[in-house]
Amino acid sequence: MTRAGLILLLVLLSGPGRAEIAGAERFDTAMAADVYAAAFTFMLPRTLEAVPIAQLTLWGLKGLSTIDPRLVGERRESSLRLLLGSKVLFSRSAPAATDVPGWARLAAEMGAAGFATSAPLRETGTGGIIQSFFDEIFNP
Repeated sequence: MTRAGLILLLVLLSGPGRAEIAGAERFDTAMAADVYAAAFTFMLPRTLEAVPIAQLTLWGLKGLSTIDPRLVGERRESSLRLLLGSKVLFSRSAPAATDVPGWARLAAEMGAAGFATSAPLRETGTGGIIQSFFDEIFNP
């Protein structure tokens, strides 16, 4: 999928009245989860080599670190965490390996947790965070 295709997917899923400008006061968790789930559903059967949803999610979460290097997403045993330095901002059990909506929701909730504490993420806005998520998935 090309970057233009992902942007088109984002625009189509955001629908009328859901557009957002950078610097908004809240992260649109529902929109991010919808976009991530639609993209995962589209990508998974089309990859040349099978890539688990967990791995795609972890790659995408590096987008938060790209925007604010103080944020780090990590997998610890059966949970995912978002750290700001040594402080845990978010920690949840990982969904089942094939739970596409669960992984999408988890990634969106991590984005929301970062958004709540990171000025660079708030300046970037929901759309920029989603774009950065996909930039990192497709980063060579």
